[in-house]
Amino acid sequence: MPLWLIIGVGSFIGGILRFFVSGWIQSGAITFPLGTLGVNFLGSFILSLVM
Repeated sequence: MPLWLIIGVGSFIGGILRFFVSGWIQSGAITFPLGTLGVNFLGSFILSLVM
């Protein structure tokens, strides 16, 4: 499988997951964009575990 295809599939899956998790977190929030903040914190935490 070509590298560009692996990167594309990973990007697609990550984008879809980010969209749904952000919406799930934001659903109980007020006007502050908690969904974006939560997804960024979660992504940073997971990245720190991987590295």
